[in-house]
Amino acid sequence: MDSYPQDFPYGILDVAELLHLQRRRPGPNSVYTDCPFCKDRRGKMNLNYVKNVWRCNYCGEQGGMLSLYARLNHITNSEANREIREALRIENTAYSSRPVIKVTEGSGDTGPGLSEPVAAPGNGLGHNSGSLAEVPQSPRADIQEIHQTLSLLFGMLTLRTPHRLHLRSDKRGLTDEQIEVLGFKSTPLPFLCRSLTDRKLNLTVKQLQKDNLIFPVPPNAL
Repeated sequence: MDSYPQDFPYGILDVAELLHLQRRRPGPNSVYTDCPFCKDRRGKMNLNYVKNVWRCNYCGEQGGMLSLYARLNHITNSEANREIREALRIENTAYSSRPVIKVTEGSGDTGPGLSEPVAAPGNGLGHNSGSLAEVPQSPRADIQEIHQTLSLLFGMLTLRTPHRLHLRSDKRGLTDEQIEVLGFKSTPLPFLCRSLTDRKLNLTVKQLQKDNLIFPVPPNAL
């Protein structure tokens, strides 16, 4: 990793402003922007302003804030650091310049969307760094809990007939037995995911209650 918050008087959002990255929506300890590498306009690139790192969830490109600037300008990390400091007018100051950046709330289409100026946080070290404070993360569940949860969610899916026929075709050459053993499933259309998940979860909870595997929580228990 080529940069950390404590090492620089500026943060990755300062770099994003200099690069004119289109900011789409906030995330935990991060913001999402359009990716300048794969040119995807749906806000798939995550900028973590606590660790000063970035990653595009669409094309997989990733790195630190210096490499982001350096790669887009075809220069070295050292040259990137110097240019960023010059652009932000940073000499020996301890804090970020905290520029104003434009936030577009939208689906990531090519239209202009709705914009409003928002103060960009620096690297989280300065005395004015409270606008985007670090969000505490929940403890990671153990492997068994993760396995059970994903198995439950995976079990909610089915294999559609066209997909089964494709798997059985000469191109794939699988038998029904192999398909079942390997556990092939069809993913639902994106706009159906929420309703399907809610419906399946409700049915699963009711079945577990019916089998006395879980018990309803009394209203006054919480």
